[in-house]
Amino acid sequence: MHAGDAIAINMPMTVEAVVIYLGIIYAGCAAVSIADSFAPSEISTRLQIARTKAIFVQDVISRGSKAHPLYGRVVKAEGPVAVVLPAAPGKELQVRCACCPCCAVL
Repeated sequence: MHAGDAIAINMPMTVEAVVIYLGIIYAGCAAVSIADSFAPSEISTRLQIARTKAIFVQDVISRGSKAHPLYGRVVKAEGPVAVVLPAAPGKELQVRCACCPCCAVL
């Protein structure tokens, strides 16, 4: 990444999301906030308009008793390289790209 690049965040407002936001700004990049309720088409539109180079996204978000796939929406939106944060503690942080079949199915 270079100063001025746009980097998106698609996750609930958590401590991790705030730290990521501040890190993006500190690096001289532009932070693009994407609501965790957006559909893939809405995510795609924002990613294209902002010309994002990467996106930080949570793997899933829990609403009541349901788990909704945030990363799955980014894949459907044909998003850029994704840093996928786990919603559940103890899982590993992952970097995935949507450009190759091996990452798209993870």
